[in-house]
Amino acid sequence: MQILIKIIFISLVSLSFISCDKENKEADVFAENDYLIFGKFHGFCHGETCIETFQIKANSLYEDTKDNYRSFDDFDFVALSVDKYKKVKDITDHIPSQLWNEPNEKVFGCPDCYDQGGYIVQQRKQGTIRSWILDSNPNDVPEYLHDFMQKIHDSIILINE
Repeated sequence: MQILIKIIFISLVSLSFISCDKENKEADVFAENDYLIFGKFHGFCHGETCIETFQIKANSLYEDTKDNYRSFDDFDFVALSVDKYKKVKDITDHIPSQLWNEPNEKVFGCPDCYDQGGYIVQQRKQGTIRSWILDSNPNDVPEYLHDFMQKIHDSIILINE
């Protein structure tokens, strides 16, 4: 009987540590002041959905209300619901590590050159800010970006549901 009680006690203690570890990982998507900005743009387009830019920061999701074409420095972010954040927070898990090694402000392909649109990505990590513009045509960007581009596309759809 004592062995059974000890096993149950050890199991409960172990589960509490696992649970705490999961909560801490979930709470720390980014370090303080770090963020991810992602979005899409289309030049020859009319309406609200032509330019969509979002920011994940401090476990919250924000939308840019200015909708400036291919801009990296002129935003006016407003907070969105926690439910929308929860739908897309895993986008940070899809940022390819190779992207950080690319030059700052690199343009991949020829975004929106033939009205196909493009994606913007900006990340602040440990005090350093890097920005990139991606062609929306997967044939014009490195293969390591394809899943991330799809995740950006899918996240924007989820946010707008």
